[in-house]
Amino acid sequence: MTDFIKENLLCDILVGLGLILVIIFYVVMPIVSKKTGHHSSAVPFLPGILIAAGFLLSPIKWLAVFALVDISIPLFFIRFIPDMIMNKKDSYNRDIPAFIEGCKVVAYTSYYNRYYDIKIPLEDDPEAFKVCPVERLAIIQTETGFELLGLDYQFNIVKREQFNSVNECKSHAAPKAQNRWIDVNR
Repeated sequence: MTDFIKENLLCDILVGLGLILVIIFYVVMPIVSKKTGHHSSAVPFLPGILIAAGFLLSPIKWLAVFALVDISIPLFFIRFIPDMIMNKKDSYNRDIPAFIEGCKVVAYTSYYNRYYDIKIPLEDDPEAFKVCPVERLAIIQTETGFELLGLDYQFNIVKREQFNSVNECKSHAAPKAQNRWIDVNR
């Protein structure tokens, strides 16, 4: 038994430190905080990361599951990830603004994961580019006619094309958008 401890000294130190931090963060700090009336917060994930690293360095790797003793790790998966997903869904389902860049929106499409992708070259490297997904399409009325806009999910303009009529804009839109147009009478 002592040979095992000597061979895995770093593992023992990491796991021990992680367990000490779990006790400090989730037992001692709340008691002290309640007695003094001052809030003190723990460092999220630190005890769990130390425990997992310690057990992953040992020959018995499956014991890293005990890192879930740090309550912040399961709490992250139970509470915060669903909230992030719902916030992103809310931004997808919100209504398009009545005006984009001071021009009236005449028609738009409902959200779709990707109508198409635009490759935008980077300024510092002409051979490199970033891919911007077009997730909504909109038609705005300008002084010279109509423009078909490709928008990301936050309504930033990714692409624009000038046309003479609304029907011409719709006919030049992505094929996936043909039955998704919503006309606006504002």
